[in-house]
Amino acid sequence: GFSSPGDPIVYSYLVTNSGNVPLAFPVGVADNKATVSCPADDGGAPNNGDDILDPNESITCSATYLVSQADIDAGFVTNLAVAGAEDVLSNQDSVTVTGTQNPLLSVVKSSTTTSLSAPATVYYGYLVSNDGNVTLTGISLSDNNDEDDLSCPSTTLSPAGTMTCSASHVFTQAELDTNGSPVVDSGLLSNTVTASSDQAATDQDTLDIPIVQAPALGVLKSGVWNDEPVIGVAETGETVSYTITVTNTGNTTLTLVDVTDPLITGAPNSGTISCPGGNPIPSMAPLDQVVCTATYTLVDGDIAAGQVDNTATATSGDTSATDDETVLLPTEPGLNLVKTGTFNDDTPDGFAEVGETISYVFTVTNQGNSVTLTNVSVT
Repeated sequence: GFSSPGDPIVYSYLVTNSGNVPLAFPVGVADNKATVSCPADDGGAPNNGDDILDPNESITCSATYLVSQADIDAGFVTNLAVAGAEDVLSNQDSVTVTGTQNPLLSVVKSSTTTSLSAPATVYYGYLVSNDGNVTLTGISLSDNNDEDDLSCPSTTLSPAGTMTCSASHVFTQAELDTNGSPVVDSGLLSNTVTASSDQAATDQDTLDIPIVQAPALGVLKSGVWNDEPVIGVAETGETVSYTITVTNTGNTTLTLVDVTDPLITGAPNSGTISCPGGNPIPSMAPLDQVVCTATYTLVDGDIAAGQVDNTATATSGDTSATDDETVLLPTEPGLNLVKTGTFNDDTPDGFAEVGETISYVFTVTNQGNSVTLTNVSVT
């Protein structure tokens, strides 16, 4: 048998004078595969000298054939031989030598993309190798998660030959959001290539590229005091208008983003935070920004403090962000004194006299809007 190009096949040819007439040398053999070497005489047979092949006398010729790749691909070598001496030709004889075929195909998939944290096009390379001893034909590759754009430079590979095929996959925001492709929440962009040919068994290789999710929110809150009526001083019952800007600063789509502020929605204000599309915000893609609004009504404690402090929070699942805002309130402390007096006509004769009295009343009023006054003294 044989298994590699260049393997030798050694042939021997038994040539016999099967007639009844001696045949003179040279005796030769023609082979369609090899060059045959025959003895120049009969080796010293006793009859008729060395240069005669007597009836029923035989000689042995030989040849060596080196196997080609085509022979290995065919799996066998068949050759034909015919002997001749003088004008006489022998019958035609053939022999078939069977080779050992070992068709073997392999494929290795790779990509320069090592991780994914945003939508992108992933480019794949496929190293296809003929690791056997048979020329492979009809080579075909299929990938279960490409863009149906897999291409190879050839469909044939000689033994030890290689080629590189290519394909791509468009990684989408949806795959990033579900943390997997094609398996949801696998954390991987995973796909498998299958290589096949007309001769060898199929081979597969799977490439997994990690998906990196980074959900995040940003909140920016601002407030404006509404001076109504316009007197330059804050008063109980006036309002502060807030804008709460929520931004998806991460790389995944966030759903049901809930915007809260206890000062606005809690008692006694019991207000609401309004967002386009509703609160919670139904969905926010990466870089999406939503501006929500709210109104707060000032109470006595705010006037006394001279400012309103509160915090807004945006939450989606385990992701949240907060922002504090302080709105300063213009204030004006004030104290008023009204003094009245009454003459006491004790006689009574309608005239003031030494020793009679005057009674006074002092009315003190905190007429400011900012603080409670303490230690008030009247002199």
